[in-house]
Amino acid sequence: MKKTIFTIIFTIVLGMAVKAESDIVVLNDGTIIKAYNLDYSSSDKCYYSLDEAGENMKFLKKADIMIIKLANGTKIDPNEEHKVVEASGADAGNITFGENPGKHAPVTYTVDMSSFIEMSGKGERGGSAVIERFYLVPGDQNQLINIRILSDTDKTVAVAKPRKKMKYEENVYIIPEYVKIGDDTYVVTEIDSEAFKCGTLFDFKNIKKIVLPSTLKKIGDRAFYGRQAIESVYVPDSVETIGSEAFSRVGNKADNWRALWIPKSVKNIGGNAFWASGHHWSPKGKYQGPIDCMPDFVTPETCDRYGIDDSAVEEYRRKHDAR
Repeated sequence: MKKTIFTIIFTIVLGMAVKAESDIVVLNDGTIIKAYNLDYSSSDKCYYSLDEAGENMKFLKKADIMIIKLANGTKIDPNEEHKVVEASGADAGNITFGENPGKHAPVTYTVDMSSFIEMSGKGERGGSAVIERFYLVPGDQNQLINIRILSDTDKTVAVAKPRKKMKYEENVYIIPEYVKIGDDTYVVTEIDSEAFKCGTLFDFKNIKKIVLPSTLKKIGDRAFYGRQAIESVYVPDSVETIGSEAFSRVGNKADNWRALWIPKSVKNIGGNAFWASGHHWSPKGKYQGPIDCMPDFVTPETCDRYGIDDSAVEEYRRKHDAR
């Protein structure tokens, strides 16, 4: 009887909200939430924001959620591995297959102005030392990000290695598209070498998913090296360069490894970028797991240099040709 009442409430309210751009989350107690930037890929939580800007991310436990209705009309039970309950009418045709699973609405965080420091860094190609500027960016759920200013003219920043020990115990870590510094908004375009490498000051052994920004252009050498619990690597469609060993040894102890997504936008991949990643690899450590997208220059003849086994490339081609 209780569930029937909730279902009636759910049907009435969702019927009124069909034209809304937000997704709708209905809790077991009947509470209805308009959610933006909804991400239900975590094993036990759903992340969302209260506005499109995504400046204040929140989360709900999946166990507390009855059902989700996406803006396109699709209904989802979050407690059953992304099971689609129903897709109604013309909205059912709006579901797009083959899209980057990491695609999401832009997120904006604001820096802690009191965290500003200047440090001496190396100039490009061994040039003279330069003064680099850093800020800490507080995110959701006690998340901290250390950013480095790339250009004040272009308003761009990079995610840098932590300058002090950072501990983060949630399963999902979000790197925003934009950070606000005073009155200016900067774009996150790079992740520095070894920024999240295992063994650095960054303690986030529980993280299963890292949400990468859709503004990203470059991922540095060994950026995520050795992060064994991550369950997938979905590189944004904006990325052009992936550094050497950037995702080496990522996900090889994950509870549920899913796939690689290397977008067609990528022009350069460093040596062994995906070596020993996921659950399956060759005796030489070459990745043999599923691939959902891959640049055309990665072929059975060239894949070895990137840490990918030719069997994975051939399987990707078979799946791709069958679509």
